[in-house]
Formats: sequence, structure tokens, C-alpha cells
Amino acid sequence: MYNYSTINYYTMDFNDVKSRIQRVYASIAQLKSDDYEKKIKWTPEEFDIRFGSTDDPDDEHKVLSIISALADLKDNLKNRMDSLGLRKQLVEDEINKSLPLQLITDLDNQNKHDYPLKLTKRSNRDPQIKNVASGLEVTFGPTGDGGIMFHMDSATVSFDGGAGGKHSIDAEITDGSGNFICSLDSMVNDAIMLWEQFITTHKLT
Repeated sequence: MYNYSTINYYTMDFNDVKSRIQRVYASIAQLKSDDYEKKIKWTPEEFDIRFGSTDDPDDEHKVLSIISALADLKDNLKNRMDSLGLRKQLVEDEINKSLPLQLITDLDNQNKHDYPLKLTKRSNRDPQIKNVASGLEVTFGPTGDGGIMFHMDSATVSFDGGAGGKHSIDAEITDGSGNFICSLDSMVNDAIMLWEQFITTHKLT
């Protein structure tokens, strides 16, 4: 049972830009996690080994939550600009001149409303998220030694000799006709870099 007299209460500050960015990075971190074992499916008796998946709803949920976290920065930044006496329209202008931010805004609105969007389209590309897939990303030590160990008795996997692994998620962003625009990874990285630059330029933290 909690002793409430000893708890230090903390209230999240939804207006704090620095905290918001930290939460966005925490969301982006979901694209690579240490929880790699669940992505290795194998039957020791048959030695049938499969790495990753292309039909995991949990992976799709993570992708959408990252896009939502990035898209939600818009209103937070506009509120911060307003509180400092700066023009909120500058946030919209930043989106309008950046394809990664346009794509994220459209994808988030499509998830909330309908596809294709019937009203405002920032990118005019009717973007789609395709081929969401996850797999095992293996890294090796400085000498290049090490590898994956399959334990037949416990049907588990581990790494040895300085090797390591991460569960990695990526996807393709295409236009409405299925033409490739960019990878999810590059879109997300470009978007957070652009917002970081915007925050620094306008001294919002």
C-alpha cells in the first residue's frame, strides 16, 4: 500500500517544449528496441528460423504513434510562439516548405479522419504507409567477432563475443499511386531535425 504522505507529486507540463521533444524522442525510440527475441521465431526440432515480421499490429501501432507525436508538435509550438509574442503562422510556414513535415501532417490527419483527405492536403501526394516490417538488426564488436547463439534446450537466442541485436521497424512512404517517396526512418529523422532547428532558431526552450 502506498504511503501518500511520502509521495512527491509531479504534474506533466504539456506546454513545455523541451519535455515535449523528449517525449517525441521516446516515441521514436520504439523503432529500435532491445526486445528482439519475440521477432525470432523458430522451432528447435525442425531448425526452422524466421527473423522479423510483416504483419504485426503492434509494429503498425508504434509507427502511427510516432507520426502522431511528431504531428502534435505543431500545436504545442504554435502555443509557445504565441506566449512569446511571435507569429504562430511561422509554424505553418515551416510545414508548408518541408516535405517530411507535410507528409507527417497528412498521414496523421488521414489516420484521424479518412483517406484520402477531402479538405487540406499539405503534400498533395495522398501519402500511404506501406510494407511495415520489422526484423533483427545485428551489430558486432570492434574486431568483428561474435554471433548469434541458438539454445536448443530452452528455444531461446542470445549473442556472444561482443555481438548484439535490436528489434528494428521500418516502412515505406508512398504517394497515392504507390510510388516510393521515402522510408519511414528518413522521414521521421528529417522531421525531428527540422523541428529542432526551428526551436533553436526561435529560442522556444
